[in-house]
Parts: sequence; structure tokens; C-alpha cells
Amino acid sequence: MTLKIISTNRAVAEAVKLAKPQVIPVYPITPQTSISEYLAQFVANGE
Repeated sequence: MTLKIISTNRAVAEAVKLAKPQVIPVYPITPQTSISEYLAQFVANGE
């Protein structure tokens, strides 16, 4: 098993990805801006 250390915001984004939501209403504001960026990256990568 590989241990991967990630930020809290990345962990939240990964959890949202696993939930497979139809819509993700987000407003990019500090400190959670990176969550929406990770989610946008997942969508762009087809994940």
C-alpha cells in the first residue's frame, strides 16, 4: 500500500469525486478555492 500525503482541500476534492455528484455548486473564495480548482481538473481529465 502506498501512502500519499495530500492537503485537506485535496482530500475534500477527492471525497467529492468519489461521491460522483451531478452538480457541484461552488464559489471560489479563500481558503477553499483550491477545492474547486481540483474538481475542475478532475472534470477536465474525465475523472
